[in-house]
Amino acid sequence: MCIIDMSCRRRGTSTIYGVMIFIGIMFTAVIPMLLVMNQADTLHEMRKVEVGRLDEERALEDIYFYLALTVVDEAPVLTLKISNRGELAVRIKGVWVNDTLRDDFDCIIPPISNMDLEIGELMVPDPTEPVIYHILAVTDRGNIFSPTCGIPKYDPEFMVWTMDDFVILVTMEKRMHNIHIIVEKLVDPPDPPEILCDEDFPAWFFSYSINVPYVEETTNYQVEVYQFYEQHPSLLVVEVVSLSVLDSSAEVRVPA
Repeated sequence: MCIIDMSCRRRGTSTIYGVMIFIGIMFTAVIPMLLVMNQADTLHEMRKVEVGRLDEERALEDIYFYLALTVVDEAPVLTLKISNRGELAVRIKGVWVNDTLRDDFDCIIPPISNMDLEIGELMVPDPTEPVIYHILAVTDRGNIFSPTCGIPKYDPEFMVWTMDDFVILVTMEKRMHNIHIIVEKLVDPPDPPEILCDEDFPAWFFSYSINVPYVEETTNYQVEVYQFYEQHPSLLVVEVVSLSVLDSSAEVRVPA
């Protein structure tokens, strides 16, 4: 006669049930954790892609601006003339005027286009002291641009506002002396040309800086460089260089 012990069957079944409950609890705890970790990795990768895209866009911003000073009702007014040469639209979010950030500017400059941004009237806190205005433009991507030329300065001696000049740099491939430089501003009609520099430089130099007046548009200058041997001039180079409001200097190289 076969007798089945029901208590043994119950003990085997409870063990199976316990294992199943343990596996269920483990999966209930582990799977959500794995899903959260996978989502975090996905968000991290997406953030890396976004940061990389923003860095690329920041590097592609390509704007140039210069400062123009005009007089309105006997008051000097400063204007930013901005040129966007890049492929992306640029949004100007603020302008640093010396140590003050003005955030009341919000303009979008389309690609390959120009825009004027009026800063406003220039103030002179103390008429007996010189004043220099340093201007910086801030974009929404975090770039900060400085003007290529045009820094307004107040001269208390003559009580006038002035702008900085352009520079033509004459560079020698070797040290030379007894140099004579003539710089003419080419005008239309060409007769007579405006001579901006007609000077002797007797000392030994590698380079000479020639200041030319501030201009509102691209201007051509003819540069002639002579060297004297026993009072006889020898023409070393004659070159026409262009300066524009988007450039701060031009260079003429004199061969050895």
